[in-house]
Amino acid sequence: VSLPSTIVSIGDSAFANCYKIANSFFETDSWRVIGQFAFYNCAIIEYIMLPDMIAVIGNGAFSYCLNLTIRCTKDSKGQHHAIINGVNWENFWKISFDANGGKVSENIKYPTNNTSIGTLPTPTRTNYAFKGWYTDKTNGTKVTSQTKATENMTLYARWEVIKPNTMLGFTYSERTSN
Repeated sequence: VSLPSTIVSIGDSAFANCYKIANSFFETDSWRVIGQFAFYNCAIIEYIMLPDMIAVIGNGAFSYCLNLTIRCTKDSKGQHHAIINGVNWENFWKISFDANGGKVSENIKYPTNNTSIGTLPTPTRTNYAFKGWYTDKTNGTKVTSQTKATENMTLYARWEVIKPNTMLGFTYSERTSN
């Protein structure tokens, strides 16, 4: 189940006893409230990802979700709720992508702790060649799909200018490092 980012609250018992919800994956920072018994007895949910911005998780929100693992960041409201209510939990990290003057279709990923980031998006920028993702805009370490996630981070696109040249009425491009 993927819910729109315009929703900031899941009401009391909103998905209670929904037996067909297999997984719920929140890819937004807009969530603020999960009401009481919101996912009560949704027994086949395997995981639910809770962003840091959650301020309230109601009593019994995940009661009788027997196969559930809450994915959340360390020391978050989600982790606190899981520990107090005896729900399995695991850390995830927020990886943000800054296209650094370009455009990128996927701007956030949430790998779990100490797993590889996985497939990285490929940004685009007119008259530039993409050189890879780095941990800093101008310096930093190059990151690949095999890089392990161990903290929240922003990755920056690195670009190489493609300079057009005209010679004898023909135009061709050559790459120069930026």
